[in-house]
Amino acid sequence: CGARTLAALFGTSQVRMSCIHLLNSYGLLADSVRKQQKDDGGSIVKTTTNQMILATSLSMESPVLTREHLWAGNDPLCKHRKGFFDHLKPRAFIMSTLRVMIQQGTLIMANFMSDQLEGEMKRNQSVQEGKISQPEADEQAQEWEKEEWEKRWKLFPSRLFTAFAKYHTITILMRSYEKLASLRYDNVVLDKLTMDPFFAAKKLMSTSSQVAENKAAENTVIVKEMFYTTFWGNLIAFMADYSVHQVILCYGYYVYVRRKRQQQQQAASSPSSSEEKVVVLDAAILTSLLRKSTQLFVSRTFGLICSAAGGAIGTLWWPGWGTVLLSNMGEGAASVVMDDGLAISSKNNKQNDGD
Repeated sequence: CGARTLAALFGTSQVRMSCIHLLNSYGLLADSVRKQQKDDGGSIVKTTTNQMILATSLSMESPVLTREHLWAGNDPLCKHRKGFFDHLKPRAFIMSTLRVMIQQGTLIMANFMSDQLEGEMKRNQSVQEGKISQPEADEQAQEWEKEEWEKRWKLFPSRLFTAFAKYHTITILMRSYEKLASLRYDNVVLDKLTMDPFFAAKKLMSTSSQVAENKAAENTVIVKEMFYTTFWGNLIAFMADYSVHQVILCYGYYVYVRRKRQQQQQAASSPSSSEEKVVVLDAAILTSLLRKSTQLFVSRTFGLICSAAGGAIGTLWWPGWGTVLLSNMGEGAASVVMDDGLAISSKNNKQNDGD
């Protein structure tokens, strides 16, 4: 019935199914077929008829992988968009709590081991220089480990509470940004912003394995599509994370300026000198705030790009979990690179100021 309707609509006598050709804006391509028929006198007459090609089924010829092939399907738009308070449901709440606990515990362990290794290297250097003996170095190491281990784990509850509150604040802000985006953009754009890279990678790879035979061309298209998918899918999350940290940064500067002004007003000998110091302090604080805000924005943007690149590469390795794993690793690597770069830059600035 559908084939007859299309044939009548487009004035064609035949409709056949194929996916040999690329899709046009209508999803259809017309082709010509020459047929040989005999007239009433028995002579052969060549006739030409139009046929419609629907790019929906498999063909024996080698197909060309396109974006339309990869995302073909009947999935509804905004399928992976979550409700405003879905993160407070029992299962999601428990999973997020465990995730934050593991992250904070791992962070404490990593920092402890890093500081332990750094202290060990310093003590070994002191032993080689003859400043202390080896037994003294071992004793200092044991004392440091015992003291630092207890002190750091005492801070675990407060750090866990801070990280937990920050996580849910960022999540609520994400849902708010999604709501604003739904008021401004259509469901096609909103679907990009709420896409889950995990499920997108699985669908994309399952579709490409059924369509493409050219492996190199297939990988190129997959990497490109997953880069953009991961980028847009994580954009709102990175914006929410940046917004929360920007507010924390501004609040920290506000508290610092307020305390400094009170100290200067109490220590000032005259009102005029107090006002001059406040003006100088405000200019220095504003410059420092702008510099750190710029560094925060660049760091989050670089992390988003590296996360998208990691997700694209991880899809080729292990669609789904590999996408998530390498995406997180890319974000972490970006954070390490930016932190090291900022630390070196800050150290150089201090040396220049000292000179």
